[in-house]
Amino acid sequence: MTKLKPCPFCGGEALLNEFPVRKGYEASIQCDGGGYCFALMTTITYDFPDQAREAVIAAWNRRDGE
Repeated sequence: MTKLKPCPFCGGEALLNEFPVRKGYEASIQCDGGGYCFALMTTITYDFPDQAREAVIAAWNRRDGE
């Protein structure tokens, strides 16, 4: 699994969550920035959990200019 970069807004730790939904899987990443940063990113629905996980990690880790 690819390592999560810190939050792009506050530098806080990023937490990954995966969960089944009605017709597949979704994943989300949220900032655990001490209760003041509420950055959140969620995927669309994928057929497999690893697809959802990799998609949300790639999106979260993308930074402007990279």
